Amino acid sequence: MNASAASSFFQNRIDSQKERHLYRQLKNITGRSGSLIEFDGRQIVNFSSNDYLGLSLDPSLAEAAADAARRWGTGSGASRLVSGSCEIHNRLEQQIAELKEEEAALLYPSGFQANLGLLSAVAEKGDTIFADRLSHASLIDAARLSEASLKVYPHADFETLERRLKRCTSGKKIVVTDSYFSMDGDIVNLAELAGLCAKQGAYLIVDEAHSNGVFGPRGAGLSVLHRVQGQ
Repeated sequence: MNASAASSFFQNRIDSQKERHLYRQLKNITGRSGSLIEFDGRQIVNFSSNDYLGLSLDPSLAEAAADAARRWGTGSGASRLVSGSCEIHNRLEQQIAELKEEEAALLYPSGFQANLGLLSAVAEKGDTIFADRLSHASLIDAARLSEASLKVYPHADFETLERRLKRCTSGKKIVVTDSYFSMDGDIVNLAELAGLCAKQGAYLIVDEAHSNGVFGPRGAGLSVLHRVQGQ
């Protein structure tokens, strides 16, 4: 494809997105991105932020990050598996495991990558993943990229989920859900869901991205609050 044809192709795709009102553009803000931001000359409340505790603007954390960058550098240059694991990462994983009251923890660059890595590791051909309809996109994408079958059940509808789990008679059964659904603001009944999974012989994977630091003892999340770790 020559340059002219490529340009025409991309322009057609852009025009199509605009016609369907799906064309998105970045909006520039002034200053730091906190609970209040400057946009188009006005100060407005930022309801789209996930920085619930305001940690991104905490002076002590900024200073600690600067100290760590001076000591350890700003990048490893390669993956931990290839170039070795730093002491600070090992220590942080241990602290997270203790907070979550789990045997171990593993750091990922983002929650999206964590879900992709986890589901691709535990799910295989012949297994079935059951996902809440409002689960984060990373869980749905991870399930689709695995070789397992994906079944989506209505949001928080445990009766439908149980019927579908009963009909699944081969391979591993894996249930995935958010604990706190940030788009709707509702909380899943983890105790009930964990009991259902135990009854039906299913593994339960919980995304706590929006409950860590906010719910549970010391901000350990809803899984610790409802005592469902390891189920």
